Formats: sequence, structure tokens, C-alpha cells
Amino acid sequence: SRWLCAGPYRQPGKSGRDLFDVAFAPEQPSQGPAIWRPVAGAPDLSSAGIVDLAGEAAGDNCVIYLKTRVFAPAAHMVIFELGSDDGIKLWVNGEVNHTNNVDRGVTPGEDRAKAKLRQGWNDLLAKITQNGGGCGMSLRITSTDGSEVPGLRFDARAETRAAGAN
Repeated sequence: SRWLCAGPYRQPGKSGRDLFDVAFAPEQPSQGPAIWRPVAGAPDLSSAGIVDLAGEAAGDNCVIYLKTRVFAPAAHMVIFELGSDDGIKLWVNGEVNHTNNVDRGVTPGEDRAKAKLRQGWNDLLAKITQNGGGCGMSLRITSTDGSEVPGLRFDARAETRAAGAN
């Protein structure tokens, strides 16, 4: 898998939408280590395929975190084309890059966020809220003109701390 996931995280009486700004272990290492595992059948990041997280969420009103690492042979301005079911928060190299606390189904490319990938390894961390129904995410990385970014490689298992960690 190109993704590792952690969660689901829940708090009694709170909806997935309410949990959007609650920082769990992947965002707050002081809460203890997050337990990461591969996401079965997760597609390649360059294909904008949908990562189905319904089985990982195992119910409603929770959040799931995803992480991976992206290698760029040179620094490059990129567009993250995102879709999510439901809300999404994306960190790039420890900095929040995009937030959208919504109730919706996954539509690839529905959100767009511009960022700079540094030369070498870049950490990506996504937080997906699950209110009800399906749960998933899509992510495609392109150059700012929409073309493919040459030489990107992905390695979810690389040993680094979570991208949201301080």
C-alpha cells in the first residue's frame, strides 16, 4: 500500500464533523504513539484513485488518519487535487496545507491546494472525518499546469515521525 492509516478515533457524543478540530495522537505525539497499519488496496497517488476507508472507520462519527512520503527529485510547486468523504485536513511537511470540514461523498479533484514539495522526501498526513455512510479520500499530485510531476516516488513505510507531529 502507498498509505498507512491510524484510527478510527472517536469521542462520545461527537460527530465526525465535531471531531475535525480535535487533535488525536497522529497530530499530538504527547497523547502517545499512533498505531499505523497499511491500507489494503490503496491506489497509487498519481492516479487520483479513491482510497476506501469504510472498513477502516468501522462505523460513523470518527476520524481516520492517512500518511505517506513522497520523494521529489527537485523542489517543485504542485497542486494537490483532493476529494474526501467527509471532511479533510492535509499537512505537507508538518504544515497544514488544506482544510475543508464538509459532509459529502468523494469526488476526485473537488478541492485543490497549492504547495511546494522540497527536494527529497516530503511527509503527507491527511485527516478524514467520517459522519455517516461512506468514508474515503482521493489525492492526485500534479504540476501547477496540470501535467505529471516527473520522478515522484512514494514510500508509506519510511521511518519518520508523522507529518503533523511537532
